Amino acid sequence: MIASPLILGEPELEFAGGQRHEDIRFGLMNFGPIVDSSRSRQIRVGIVGTGESVAKLRTWLDVCAAGIPAKKSHHTNLFPSFPGFRQDSCFGLECVFPSSLTCQISDQIFKTAMLGTSNSIVADAVAAFESELAALDAKDKPDVVLCAIPSTLLEPTTGSQAAQTTDPILNFRGLLKAKAMRFRFPIQIALPATYDGKGRRAIVGARPGTYEDQGVQDDATRAWNFFVALLYKAGICPWRLARDSHDLQTCFVGISFYHAIETTRVVTSMAQVFNERGEGMIVRGDPVELSKDDPQPHLTRQDAEKLLTHALTKYRDEHKHVPARVVVHKTSTFNDNETAGCREAAKTMGIGLVDLVSIAKSSVRLFRDGFYPPLRGTYLALDDRNHLLYTRGSSPFYQTYTGMYVPRPLLLRTAFREQSPEQLSAEIIALTKLNWNSSQIDGSLPITIRAARRVGDILKYVPEHEIPRAHYSYYM
Repeated sequence: MIASPLILGEPELEFAGGQRHEDIRFGLMNFGPIVDSSRSRQIRVGIVGTGESVAKLRTWLDVCAAGIPAKKSHHTNLFPSFPGFRQDSCFGLECVFPSSLTCQISDQIFKTAMLGTSNSIVADAVAAFESELAALDAKDKPDVVLCAIPSTLLEPTTGSQAAQTTDPILNFRGLLKAKAMRFRFPIQIALPATYDGKGRRAIVGARPGTYEDQGVQDDATRAWNFFVALLYKAGICPWRLARDSHDLQTCFVGISFYHAIETTRVVTSMAQVFNERGEGMIVRGDPVELSKDDPQPHLTRQDAEKLLTHALTKYRDEHKHVPARVVVHKTSTFNDNETAGCREAAKTMGIGLVDLVSIAKSSVRLFRDGFYPPLRGTYLALDDRNHLLYTRGSSPFYQTYTGMYVPRPLLLRTAFREQSPEQLSAEIIALTKLNWNSSQIDGSLPITIRAARRVGDILKYVPEHEIPRAHYSYYM
């Protein structure tokens, strides 16, 4: 018999001074980001783009720095004003833009590139940005560099210029991020829709659906999302998971797979590793040959042990200790070999507590009385191993449901667990709030899984003989 649903509630986050709040934006406004007292209050920002895109981005950044009023709405918690990004604002920080850190690309380069095929457009555009980023890296070290994408690179409204080809379609964002990994700073891509507020159109070579024409967020929300991402890339975790003194130090690992750039059946494993502070690292595993009998990729016992050992070793090297507990999330179900390999890796590293959970979208939906979907945080145990969790749904804090379609819960399958399913589910809800590309609190996937698709789109362009950057800021 299926039990009644539980409402797990919205987990709190920790901000400056150990203060807590369930919402990201109100937590930052009330308490400020977590910033080391020894850190400079200035973030040195570089900008690369055409004369027009750089000028428009700088104008928008100046507007943001002064503060942006809230969108007119009955949902005031969903649409707060942006308080500005200055040393006297709640952030306590400011961006500075030394002239030596601004590099201009001739717009004619992009206009000429647009005459080619989709792949040549992407390759030429990435090369133009890469050249200027290399020049910055050679003479200075900014905290972060903004790539102001010119409107020239947007797809024509009549459709793509891509020619028929059997070659893999190059992804602009993935290729640019991969090429930029050799530099000493992370980059942040600023799309025209961000800095001019006009409707979106896809960049040539974007993953289908990435920059679809779906309208533009209100001015204050765009500013919130842009600056929390900038903070993280500048080496600041604006917020972290709240934990009590008796809580065990936990390492959260997401295992997923991506296709190599060649169109083969070989995929490569990777692990996204995060601690409670939100500090993330990326580990690339080995190629995996897909089975003809199973469409889901799986690791051998040895490969599962090797990948998780590598991930935990990276964690130990970064934080100078091993965690007391490791939680592994996976995009496909755990088989017996993967379960055994992960448990052996934890044992080898001296970690006593292990939880293994696969996470997928469920086709089962719950309904509640009234017009709104189930509350975010609704949890239902189907049996001892299978559980439903709504990470998207009606939000009491926002007093609405922010989605356009009926939300689907996550299906959680526990392959091995030492904590209760309710605790594992509560952690997953909390991990949906470790998304530094968004300042809303109703994300669908935990950061361990959400990062996978974007990371895979980048790693496929990093040659096997090259060691990719470890820090997550280079991938987001």
